[in-house]
Amino acid sequence: MRTFALIFIAFILTATRTATAQRGHSEVREVARPIPIPPCSGGTLCLMDSTRVVDDECCDISAYSEWLLLPPLGDSIELYAVTPQDLGATPFVTLRQPGRHRSWQEHLPGLSAPFLRQRFRELGSYVVRIDLSAVEPSAGMPYELRVRTIGSKSVLKSAPIRLHLVGGQNVSFIVRPHGGAVVGEQSDYTVPAGVYRVLAPGTDSVDVCRKPCRRTTVVSLAQSAARIAR
Repeated sequence: MRTFALIFIAFILTATRTATAQRGHSEVREVARPIPIPPCSGGTLCLMDSTRVVDDECCDISAYSEWLLLPPLGDSIELYAVTPQDLGATPFVTLRQPGRHRSWQEHLPGLSAPFLRQRFRELGSYVVRIDLSAVEPSAGMPYELRVRTIGSKSVLKSAPIRLHLVGGQNVSFIVRPHGGAVVGEQSDYTVPAGVYRVLAPGTDSVDVCRKPCRRTTVVSLAQSAARIAR
């Protein structure tokens, strides 16, 4: 993923110049060597998934899927992407907060890492993108997302809902935990239209509305799938 690393760094330099007014922020953390991937036990949740979109907009074609993450304040969460050995694909992980134009990656020397570790000091809706780079990337390529929380009492759901937010490239939604006091601004919880799996530790349902938010729908995370078009 050397090509992707260079592209990502170029994006950071561009974003620094053009998105200052939007308070954008992109962070790359360099790691000297790979870190051990935790086994599926001892508090590590292992979730099977597959790619849903093929990204061919640039030179490094990949297939990807996205997860919507609603972390409790102060939680530390580790994310690991694992692929079958016979798949011939290289995974890498990117964390974004779209409404705030912020993103995070960890890099091995010259490579985007297949893991990311983050402590969440602000509430909001974050998007985790799992990319699989392969000779012929395609939708439906399998992978496993391993999720581990550090020092948290929040419960991770073992069967994350698939949430389809219907719309084009210019359509955005607000997704926030249901109930309790509203913390932060709309931009903290803004995500683009798309198909997501949802990870919301300690949350049973979410409020979803299509901007400019004339109507809000409460979505239970106990169901297997939901589609929001309005």
